[in-house]
Amino acid sequence: MNITIQVITTLTALIAIGLIYWTIRTQQKHNKLSVAPRLCDWLHTQDNSVHYDIINKGLGTAKVGKFTFIVDGQEICWSEFDKDIRHYFEQELSNAHQHTSGLSSDSYIAKDERIRVLELHFLPKSKLSHILERLIKRYQLKVEYYSLYEETFTYQSGLND
Repeated sequence: MNITIQVITTLTALIAIGLIYWTIRTQQKHNKLSVAPRLCDWLHTQDNSVHYDIINKGLGTAKVGKFTFIVDGQEICWSEFDKDIRHYFEQELSNAHQHTSGLSSDSYIAKDERIRVLELHFLPKSKLSHILERLIKRYQLKVEYYSLYEETFTYQSGLND
Protein backbone atom coordinates (compact mmCIF):
# COMPACT_ATOMS: atom_id res chain seq x y z
CA MET A 1 0.00 0.00 0.00
CA ASN A 2 2.85 2.35 0.90
CA ILE A 3 4.61 1.60 -2.41
CA THR A 4 1.39 2.24 -4.35
CA ILE A 5 1.08 5.68 -2.76
CA GLN A 6 4.73 6.46 -3.61
CA VAL A 7 4.23 5.38 -7.24
CA ILE A 8 1.06 7.45 -7.58
CA THR A 9 2.77 10.46 -5.99
CA THR A 10 5.78 10.09 -8.30
CA LEU A 11 3.56 9.75 -11.38
CA THR A 12 1.55 12.80 -10.34
CA ALA A 13 4.75 14.80 -9.88
CA LEU A 14 6.09 13.68 -13.28
CA ILE A 15 2.81 14.59 -14.99
CA ALA A 16 2.89 17.99 -13.27
CA ILE A 17 6.47 18.57 -14.43
CA GLY A 18 5.48 17.56 -17.98
CA LEU A 19 2.52 19.96 -17.95
CA ILE A 20 4.70 22.78 -16.63
CA TYR A 21 7.25 22.13 -19.39
CA TRP A 22 4.49 22.06 -22.05
CA THR A 23 3.01 25.30 -20.69
CA ILE A 24 6.40 27.04 -20.77
CA ARG A 25 7.11 25.90 -24.35
CA THR A 26 3.64 27.00 -25.50
CA GLN A 27 4.11 30.39 -23.83
CA GLN A 28 7.52 30.83 -25.49
CA LYS A 29 6.04 30.06 -28.93
CA HIS A 30 3.23 32.51 -28.28
CA ASN A 31 5.69 35.19 -27.15
CA LYS A 32 7.81 34.74 -30.28
CA LEU A 33 4.74 35.07 -32.50
CA SER A 34 3.44 38.06 -30.59
CA VAL A 35 6.63 40.06 -31.17
CA ALA A 36 7.40 39.02 -34.75
CA PRO A 37 8.01 42.02 -37.04
CA ARG A 38 6.86 42.01 -40.68
CA LEU A 39 8.19 44.60 -43.08
CA CYS A 40 6.18 45.62 -46.12
CA ASP A 41 6.40 48.48 -48.59
CA TRP A 42 4.25 51.19 -50.09
CA LEU A 43 5.18 52.68 -53.46
CA HIS A 44 2.90 55.51 -54.50
CA THR A 45 2.75 58.67 -56.56
CA GLN A 46 1.39 62.06 -55.62
CA ASP A 47 1.50 65.41 -57.45
CA ASN A 48 4.41 64.59 -59.81
CA SER A 49 6.34 62.80 -57.09
CA VAL A 50 7.18 59.21 -56.24
CA HIS A 51 7.28 57.99 -52.64
CA TYR A 52 8.58 54.66 -51.36
CA ASP A 53 8.07 53.71 -47.71
CA ILE A 54 8.93 50.69 -45.59
CA ILE A 55 6.37 49.89 -42.89
CA ASN A 56 6.58 47.41 -40.01
CA LYS A 57 3.12 45.82 -40.00
CA GLY A 58 4.14 43.03 -37.62
CA LEU A 59 3.45 42.89 -33.92
CA GLY A 60 6.95 43.64 -32.69
CA THR A 61 9.98 45.81 -33.26
CA ALA A 62 12.36 44.94 -36.11
CA LYS A 63 16.09 45.20 -35.43
CA VAL A 64 17.87 45.95 -38.71
CA GLY A 65 20.84 43.73 -39.44
CA LYS A 66 21.60 44.92 -42.97
CA PHE A 67 19.91 47.54 -45.17
CA THR A 68 21.08 47.19 -48.77
CA PHE A 69 20.16 48.85 -52.03
CA ILE A 70 20.49 46.81 -55.21
CA VAL A 71 21.03 48.57 -58.54
CA ASP A 72 20.92 46.40 -61.65
CA GLY A 73 21.65 43.35 -59.47
CA GLN A 74 24.66 44.96 -57.71
CA GLU A 75 24.55 45.67 -53.95
CA ILE A 76 25.49 49.24 -53.05
CA CYS A 77 25.43 51.41 -49.93
CA TRP A 78 23.01 54.29 -49.31
CA SER A 79 25.39 57.08 -50.43
CA GLU A 80 26.02 55.31 -53.75
CA PHE A 81 22.28 54.73 -54.17
CA ASP A 82 21.55 58.41 -53.52
CA LYS A 83 24.13 59.48 -56.09
CA ASP A 84 23.00 56.89 -58.65
CA ILE A 85 19.28 57.64 -58.48
CA ARG A 86 19.81 61.40 -58.72
CA HIS A 87 22.02 60.89 -61.76
CA TYR A 88 19.67 58.32 -63.34
CA PHE A 89 16.67 60.68 -63.20
CA GLU A 90 18.68 63.90 -63.57
CA GLN A 91 16.78 65.16 -66.64
CA GLU A 92 13.35 64.63 -65.07
CA LEU A 93 13.89 65.82 -61.49
CA SER A 94 12.48 69.17 -60.44
CA ASN A 95 14.29 71.68 -58.22
CA ALA A 96 12.22 70.57 -55.22
CA HIS A 97 13.84 68.77 -52.32
CA GLN A 98 14.73 65.15 -53.18
CA HIS A 99 14.95 62.62 -50.38
CA THR A 100 16.59 59.21 -50.03
CA SER A 101 17.39 57.42 -46.81
CA GLY A 102 18.83 54.21 -45.49
CA LEU A 103 19.16 52.59 -42.09
CA SER A 104 22.34 51.50 -40.38
CA SER A 105 22.68 48.07 -38.85
CA ASP A 106 21.37 47.97 -35.28
CA SER A 107 18.63 50.46 -36.16
CA TYR A 108 15.12 49.61 -35.02
CA ILE A 109 11.76 49.91 -36.76
CA ALA A 110 8.89 50.00 -34.28
CA LYS A 111 5.50 48.42 -34.85
CA ASP A 112 3.54 50.52 -37.39
CA GLU A 113 6.54 52.81 -37.97
CA ARG A 114 6.94 54.12 -41.50
CA ILE A 115 10.39 54.85 -42.96
CA ARG A 116 10.45 57.06 -46.05
CA VAL A 117 13.20 55.53 -48.18
CA LEU A 118 12.61 57.56 -51.31
CA GLU A 119 10.84 60.78 -52.26
CA LEU A 120 11.55 62.17 -55.71
CA HIS A 121 9.83 65.20 -57.26
CA PHE A 122 9.64 65.36 -61.02
CA LEU A 123 9.00 68.06 -63.59
CA PRO A 124 5.30 68.53 -64.41
CA LYS A 125 5.71 67.23 -67.96
CA SER A 126 7.25 63.94 -66.75
CA LYS A 127 5.30 60.72 -67.30
CA LEU A 128 5.16 59.06 -63.89
CA SER A 129 4.14 55.71 -65.37
CA HIS A 130 7.34 55.63 -67.44
CA ILE A 131 9.41 56.77 -64.43
CA LEU A 132 7.88 54.05 -62.22
CA GLU A 133 8.60 51.42 -64.85
CA ARG A 134 12.26 52.44 -64.99
CA LEU A 135 12.50 52.70 -61.20
CA ILE A 136 11.03 49.23 -60.67
CA LYS A 137 13.28 47.67 -63.29
CA ARG A 138 16.53 49.17 -61.98
CA TYR A 139 16.25 49.33 -58.17
CA GLN A 140 15.61 46.89 -55.34
CA LEU A 141 15.83 47.04 -51.57
CA LYS A 142 16.92 44.22 -49.29
CA VAL A 143 16.57 44.38 -45.51
CA GLU A 144 17.79 41.65 -43.18
CA TYR A 145 16.18 42.11 -39.78
CA TYR A 146 15.55 40.33 -36.49
CA SER A 147 12.81 40.00 -33.92
CA LEU A 148 13.50 40.67 -30.26
CA TYR A 149 14.01 36.89 -29.96
CA GLU A 150 16.77 37.11 -32.63
CA GLU A 151 14.69 35.28 -35.25
CA THR A 152 16.01 36.20 -38.70
CA PHE A 153 13.79 37.65 -41.43
CA THR A 154 14.56 39.05 -44.87
CA TYR A 155 12.54 41.59 -46.80
CA GLN A 156 13.37 42.05 -50.46
CA SER A 157 11.45 44.05 -52.99
CA GLY A 158 11.84 45.15 -56.56
CA LEU A 159 9.78 48.21 -55.60
CA ASN A 160 6.85 46.70 -57.49
CA ASP A 161 5.55 44.07 -55.07
